[in-house]
Amino acid sequence: MTAILGAKPKLRKIPKSREVEPVGFTVFSINTKKKKWRERRIHFDCAEIQANRRWSSRIEVTAKSSTPRPRRLKVFINPASGKKRGMRVFHEDVLRVFSIAEIRMERDDVTVTERPGHIADVLKEIDLDCYDGVIVVGGDGSVNELIDGLLRVTCLAISPDFVNRCDFRIGIIPTGKKRSLFDSFQLVLRNK
Repeated sequence: MTAILGAKPKLRKIPKSREVEPVGFTVFSINTKKKKWRERRIHFDCAEIQANRRWSSRIEVTAKSSTPRPRRLKVFINPASGKKRGMRVFHEDVLRVFSIAEIRMERDDVTVTERPGHIADVLKEIDLDCYDGVIVVGGDGSVNELIDGLLRVTCLAISPDFVNRCDFRIGIIPTGKKRSLFDSFQLVLRNK
């Protein structure tokens, strides 16, 4: 499956100047195949400035309207999962995709877990209505803690408005060794 994230102008620096000029545009997409996500970039060369703007604008509008996108997400990173890959995966892969998809990130939006139960504790303290969803970068234990924490928050009705939301997203970026929970989610989604 391929999801188009958007399009950005392709710029070239004008020699002996600080100015840049558009020489085309790049379409960014994510291809999911065999449990792996691959970022794809397709470059289109076009010397006409107006044509560049029209094409990249239309691609942006199409990408954003095909699936409503979150604008702000709460991220939990388990730095110990999967041979301590959580931080690297977040900084090298996740932030790049967020940038292309124009998902804004503020310092408080990212929590690096320090102990078991940390995700649930943070979920009790934050206002989930400020977010379009939550993402966990970690293994099966982190995912379990996230789901458990969300259920506790909604059952305790800390935020009554949140309980009625059906557009809240949960994202899983697996970095654990076995990925059994993530793989079972994929199997369920494929069978629908």
